[in-house]
Amino acid sequence: MSKKRKRGLPVVQESQVTIQAAPGTSPAPQNVTVGAPADLARPYLAANINAYMAMLSALPQAFDDLSKQFGIDIYDQMLTDSEVAASLDVIVYAAVATPPVVDAALPPDDPDYGMAVLIADFVREMMDGLSISLQDTLRVLVRQALAYGTALGELIFEATGDAWLISDIRVADLRQFSLIVDGFNQVHGIAPTMLHERFPVGAMMPIHDGQVLDNVMPRSKALLLAWQPTGSDPRGKSLLRAAYAPWWAKQQIINEMVTWFARFAQPSIWGTTAEGAQDICITNPDGSQTIERPTDQLLAALMQFRNASAIALPYGSQVNTINVSESGAVFFAGLDWADNAIRRAILKQHLATGEGQHQARAAAEVHQDILGLMILTVRNWLGDQVRRDVFRPIVLANFGDDAERFTPLLDLGDGDGFPISATEVASLAAVGWFTDDQMAVMDKRLGLPVRGV
Repeated sequence: MSKKRKRGLPVVQESQVTIQAAPGTSPAPQNVTVGAPADLARPYLAANINAYMAMLSALPQAFDDLSKQFGIDIYDQMLTDSEVAASLDVIVYAAVATPPVVDAALPPDDPDYGMAVLIADFVREMMDGLSISLQDTLRVLVRQALAYGTALGELIFEATGDAWLISDIRVADLRQFSLIVDGFNQVHGIAPTMLHERFPVGAMMPIHDGQVLDNVMPRSKALLLAWQPTGSDPRGKSLLRAAYAPWWAKQQIINEMVTWFARFAQPSIWGTTAEGAQDICITNPDGSQTIERPTDQLLAALMQFRNASAIALPYGSQVNTINVSESGAVFFAGLDWADNAIRRAILKQHLATGEGQHQARAAAEVHQDILGLMILTVRNWLGDQVRRDVFRPIVLANFGDDAERFTPLLDLGDGDGFPISATEVASLAAVGWFTDDQMAVMDKRLGLPVRGV
């Protein structure tokens, strides 16, 4: 439905600049009027010099300070830590906890609701026919996007009869590809990083009108997930970046702890020689002689004893142990601090998924709410990306441009992604909340035999 224009937007914005006369000079005009002409339909805030030339460039793989210093593999190393991996997986599996549902874009009371349902059913049937379930694919993509900032899935289209369908979403390793952008960082395609040296990372490529970009996958053929991109950069930020400092500190604590346990986990031994022990003269095979002191003999015997279970010493010798009373609690405290800091950096809290000491239950509930907000944010972000990159082109291809407003929604569920408890089910059942069909579903979720209805 078209809207009437009440008034035109100004193309030239005029403003007054105040000028102060310098001391000792003739008076200057108090105000000067200047104008800034603008084409409101085009961008002006360029990302790089390519905006002023006919150039495209391939964005480098490094997207933040850590990846520039250590490479993207630094995040692979962080994911080998159990706390980092577990915290990230909590978000991934909670955000995509249930099979995604394709919903109509319009409410039931809308006059065009029937058309919205028809298109939603078409898209839902297409998603059910993917070679790998949409739920599994989204879990992989979300994990990559949160860990590395950006994730890429190639859309495989298929023509069947009079309809276009997406038969597969293939997850790609973005480290093997580069985003091809213009001077305003608008993505025009994705190309292999070093394909025939046409797009070496960061290189610029002159273009001309009508040019065909060989071996470049168009942007419309990709599901591109970017987590919290900064400014106009189409690449996202890693959720793990804030956890780097405690993760690095944890590695140092582990190294020191291993060294400490290797030295003090078993008691050290020391001994004294027998009273009046004499030096021994030893004749070597070549005829030379050496004098061996009793303390040297005892030291050699004690060193040998560390790798054995028996020892023989001259009469009168004594062997003692040095026991360390410290149990290494300082290392465990350091590890607990690092794990809590990692959880706060990734999950934005630490009590909902960790152990708390001297904490009230209310504090844990607040942390649970914070975690639920984080999961809801990821769900909304993911649903918007799938609707934009997957659902929208299929709707336009099969139903025309006028059907854009019927593009279905992706429902990834409500709540915090954790299973409902028996206490919560009992509370809802007590007020007659569930229908018979819903009670059967609850029985399955609680692992109980399904009752007859």
